Amino acid sequence: MAEVVFILGAGASAAAHVPLMGNFLEAARDLMARSSGDAKAFKTVFDAVERLPQVHSKALLDIDNVETVFSAFEMAKIINTFGEYSREQIAALHDAMIRVIVDTIECTMRLPVSAHQQVMPPEPYDDFADMLLEISAGRIIPRRSVALITFNYDLALDYACEFNNIPISYALAADDDSQQGVPLLKLHGSLNWGVCKSCKIIVPLPLASYLSDGSRDDLWAVKSVQLPVSRSLSQVTHHDQSVGGPLIVPPTWGKTSSYLGLPYIWGRAARELASAENIIVIGYSLPPSDSFFRYLYALGTISRTRIRRFWVFNPDESVKANFSGLVGPGVQPKFKFFAEKFDGAIARLRTEFRAG
Repeated sequence: MAEVVFILGAGASAAAHVPLMGNFLEAARDLMARSSGDAKAFKTVFDAVERLPQVHSKALLDIDNVETVFSAFEMAKIINTFGEYSREQIAALHDAMIRVIVDTIECTMRLPVSAHQQVMPPEPYDDFADMLLEISAGRIIPRRSVALITFNYDLALDYACEFNNIPISYALAADDDSQQGVPLLKLHGSLNWGVCKSCKIIVPLPLASYLSDGSRDDLWAVKSVQLPVSRSLSQVTHHDQSVGGPLIVPPTWGKTSSYLGLPYIWGRAARELASAENIIVIGYSLPPSDSFFRYLYALGTISRTRIRRFWVFNPDESVKANFSGLVGPGVQPKFKFFAEKFDGAIARLRTEFRAG
């Protein structure tokens, strides 16, 4: 288990131009206006979004927030009620929403191409990966093992690790604790994960396999590229059939445990938190509605491990209060809040770690 655990939220991927949850649907509308992405899926989602104020006229919903809308569609599927929508129309909302999320992320996140025709990780993920190597080698802090927990669906962190030759383990199976590599625990799914239609096991498409496809050689002769990995999931098979996916789950519904693999990831995340001496949170705001992480942290940190640092980096000062209400009295003296974005967090961490 790791001694330094990083927890990355949407604010980390904002640096890679992936829209935040609050402006995600606005970015998706812009893509639809430019005829980018799956036109049918975008129309399905936004037709339904326009009905939300009528469907929920007696309640307050933040219909500009993609997580709220995604969760509303999931609840509609559970209770089979969404205005005048038929059962088939309600069922279609889930897949359409996933396609909109995937297309929006893949169209907005760009990977720069260097003068030497190398596809680079988006900033500042390359610098973050370099810091992980420094930590593992003991160059800025006495040598420590590292684990990564993220709420993000995108592949910026995955690619940064691949680019910097950092082996990762997604911990998709019960025995993955023994596997080599830095644990990369994606709590809400990933653009490169499919699901076997027979056994519901999560089947990843490794980035190394995707990037080794010779048909992608022409991507490197431009200034920047997209990483449309999800479109290649149909090439991944399990039980002699193509997997479905990508696996993207709303953050607020516990029924997602029906996907075999997610409970393993969540359990591994809890074990990593239990062993962590240093918990570093970057770009995650811990919204009041996120009871999932509150319980994961509370149960995961039941251990004898002494927490030396619980540091939170977020440019929004109001986030400090969210975390102040999370950490117990034993951790409060170790808690620090820094009003920094992702790139500032990396620079600050290097300085603070060296200072001890």
